[in-house]
Amino acid sequence: MKFKFEYIIIIVLVVALLLQRACNKNNVVTETTIKTEIKWDTINKTTPVYVPKWKTRTEIDIDTFTVPIDTIAILKDYYAIYAYSDTISTDSVTIVMNDSITKNKILSRIVDYKIIYPTITITKETVINKSQLYYGLGIKAGANISIGPELLYKTKTNQAFGLGLEVNQNFQPSLSIRMYWKIGK
Repeated sequence: MKFKFEYIIIIVLVVALLLQRACNKNNVVTETTIKTEIKWDTINKTTPVYVPKWKTRTEIDIDTFTVPIDTIAILKDYYAIYAYSDTISTDSVTIVMNDSITKNKILSRIVDYKIIYPTITITKETVINKSQLYYGLGIKAGANISIGPELLYKTKTNQAFGLGLEVNQNFQPSLSIRMYWKIGK
């Protein structure tokens, strides 16, 4: 079977028209992946030492004692240093207050706190489908058996076009043109 020049021109024009239709940029299929990662960061903070000053003082006048008084024990207790620690915790904040008290006064107060807050990282990846070209070998069985190389071109819009050259058992060449469209998503 011989190809006429007119048939070859018609086939080339049809292929060019289909490829031009496939190269439409408005129908480019993209795939977007969004990844969200939450990382909890901890902030530790120590405040400087604060020595509070008293605002008011109330004295009580005691004239007589009915019980014997141990002056040494009172003085030891008066000069002793007592350390107090208090912790306040919520969901994301922990506050630790350390107080030292001596001579009926606050000697020092240290406040430490720890804040936990989330850091959210959002990563957006966009993948644009690329045009792809495949090659392979085609075999056709029927009244005649033919075999030959084939090309398959997949467009960005998920359409595919095939072109094959086959030779049968009598060594007669034939040209095949194929078109495919994706079904579903």
